[in-house]
Amino acid sequence: MKISNVRHRVWLSVLVSVSLVVAFSLSSFAASDVSSSEEAIIDSLLIPQSLTGTLTTHGPVLVNGIDAKTGATIANDSVIQTLTGGHAMIDLGPAGRVELDPLTTITLSMTNTSVDATLDKCGMGVELILPAGVTGTVKIHNIADVGVLKEKREVDVRVKQGQALV
Repeated sequence: MKISNVRHRVWLSVLVSVSLVVAFSLSSFAASDVSSSEEAIIDSLLIPQSLTGTLTTHGPVLVNGIDAKTGATIANDSVIQTLTGGHAMIDLGPAGRVELDPLTTITLSMTNTSVDATLDKCGMGVELILPAGVTGTVKIHNIADVGVLKEKREVDVRVKQGQALV
């Protein structure tokens, strides 16, 4: 009987030893440093989150041609249109906010560092309120779409902080 107990102890010792070697070997692989080239590959594989905004409305507002209410999510390249008596405010979080006055239509493109509003129709106006470090651009495709409430085709640019290139 003592011989069989010794055999079991030997096999048990071998099994425990192999288990410990495997466990410590695998943990050393898990704790190894990732080189900078490997980090660059991993970062390039990650899908960046696109910036979205939250809409606050007063009066009739359309987003991509559909009636929109306060709380709607505004995605990149959305078309926001305010109708007669409508006002829209898009909160972009740390990237700032965009406000549209009545009879204004824009296509809004945004990232964490820039906000671009392409004027499709400028009734009463559009305003970009952006923090330092975020650039803003208002593009006018057709000057005939500016000043729809007046016969004069005037563009009024105001800068409260920072600079504007006209």
